Amino acid sequence: SLDDPSSCPVTANHSLSSITLTSIVDNGQTTFSCNSSTIASNGASLIDTNSVNVTQCSFVCTQPSLNDAPTINFSLILSSKNPSSLVESKASIPFQTSVLMRNINR
Repeated sequence: SLDDPSSCPVTANHSLSSITLTSIVDNGQTTFSCNSSTIASNGASLIDTNSVNVTQCSFVCTQPSLNDAPTINFSLILSSKNPSSLVESKASIPFQTSVLMRNINR
């Protein structure tokens, strides 16, 4: 289930710095959060912050209508923390995915 936010605004995208979900399998609650340096799950960093910088991180909650399940879009841009003089080490890597909430009212 989607716990925080408890719902997405209909027809408007809602940008978030964190989301909290509860698993239908074991009722385990997980909070995914973004800040200027990392992406975390229940406070534990999911990336090696010694090697990469998070230059952009966000969650966007969308729900076209009340009859549709919410979709959580996640985007992240990573860059090398200590780039060398080589142009290859100065690249940034964008990442984007989405999750359609299922069994939302179960």
